[in-house]
Amino acid sequence: MGGALEDISPTLMEIGEEQFERVRAGLAGRPDRDTGVHHARKAIKRLRALLRLVRPELRKPRFRDLDRRLRDAGRALAPLRDARVSLDTLEEVAAGRCPTLQERLAERYERASAGLLVGPIADRMADARREWISLLTPIEVGAVAGARRVHRRGSDRYRAVVGRGEAKDFHEWRKQVKHLRYQLEALRTAGAAGLDDAISSLDELGEVLGAEHDLTVLMGLVDAEPRCGSEREVLLADLEVRRSARRREAVPMGDPAFGTGAEGFAAQLGLIGGSRR
Repeated sequence: MGGALEDISPTLMEIGEEQFERVRAGLAGRPDRDTGVHHARKAIKRLRALLRLVRPELRKPRFRDLDRRLRDAGRALAPLRDARVSLDTLEEVAAGRCPTLQERLAERYERASAGLLVGPIADRMADARREWISLLTPIEVGAVAGARRVHRRGSDRYRAVVGRGEAKDFHEWRKQVKHLRYQLEALRTAGAAGLDDAISSLDELGEVLGAEHDLTVLMGLVDAEPRCGSEREVLLADLEVRRSARRREAVPMGDPAFGTGAEGFAAQLGLIGGSRR
């Protein structure tokens, strides 16, 4: 990673304000409710990734408190977004193959939409915004310690994917891939050079892992829908073929950053050395 970045707290403050504003707009239903919720969740995930970038500079209680606020806000939005994604995924990969499941997912979406209480989430995010400003204002933030930690965790999750390959392993790996990509984007905004290829590869990997996750969720819903009848087993087999293809695609994509090439990747980005807090 080219260039010394002694203090990126001004950049993080600016990016943070942009993300909090995106959450506010999304909760207000702009440009529409589904898209707004999606944008708000993405912004919250980006905020949590940036918080991990400065984690080594923070006391554990303060980090955990703000991370919990952001996590809880994201979880409150999850049912509506997950219901929408499941409907869209079913339509994309298995349109008309299990009408009873489509009806159930549509009902699930309507319940989630009716049950979404925006006010408490907005209040929680307003508190988180004030805490964000309070945390970043008085400290000087180094550039790489938090990213180094996330990269190590991503490498650990990658080994679990290669070793066990269970759905939870792919899900946990996907989270670290997203965190690292968001962190590198912040470092690039702060002036770090040579990150474009790494960010692009992480973005592409995240898309493949996202498709794998959506298929995993849909498989669970199909498996729990007995009214699909004999079509259920055929549909599950088809979904498994699609999911396996995404997994086979993801593992070699991740190897240069998190597997055999992890040490070189970290060295290239300047993530090796210094404190291992």
